[in-house]
Amino acid sequence: LIVLSIFFISSKITCGQEFSKEFNNATGFVLFTKAFKTNDSGYVVFGERNIINNKWDEILVKLNSVGDTVFTTILSANESIANPSIVQSISDSSFFVVGGIQNAISFDSIAFLAKINSMGEIIWQKQYSIQDSAISFTNLKLIAPDSLFIIGAVTDGSYISEGFLLKMDTAGTITDQISFNETRVNDFIVLPNHNIVFAGSSYDTNTGFDAGTAFETTSEGDTIWSYTDGGPI
Repeated sequence: LIVLSIFFISSKITCGQEFSKEFNNATGFVLFTKAFKTNDSGYVVFGERNIINNKWDEILVKLNSVGDTVFTTILSANESIANPSIVQSISDSSFFVVGGIQNAISFDSIAFLAKINSMGEIIWQKQYSIQDSAISFTNLKLIAPDSLFIIGAVTDGSYISEGFLLKMDTAGTITDQISFNETRVNDFIVLPNHNIVFAGSSYDTNTGFDAGTAFETTSEGDTIWSYTDGGPI
């Protein structure tokens, strides 16, 4: 059982509850982990639904502006999707969802990408894997009208991971890739000229510790500036 509550602050700086909804599951419980605003003033919430014997469905629930359920889509059965991120297309109101599907035994992950139409039907879903390595997608941006920029990381069994940016078309086909050696990228913004500013951490081989880093690149991956540990490099 979970209660989803949406709050707002009005122009008079007063606070009140706009709606509250309960989502029940007869065989277990529901856990929501992410919420996103949609183009039609509604919401989508991402979460997990326990079905039976500690097995889970990963679900996406679309709500209208007053919290009524429009659709519920099962994205993955009996597999956990870590660090999900969602964007919605302006042109056709479809949703793109990324994350990493976790293996409960080995803790390896496979990158996950799906496209869902405005009615909650899965148009396609794809998985991306690398032999002997864990790969996950962690964030994405929709660059209008037909390109996806997706960041993620590859780990080969050690602590050190390599971040990357993938460019895809809206059919999920990779069109370009930029890798960042021993640097994990956690978030990014795309500038109007399609340059990209990244925030993350880089691994220092001398100390064995991570250092916070931010840097800007061109759309082709050429570094314009970088900043690490509070000082420019």
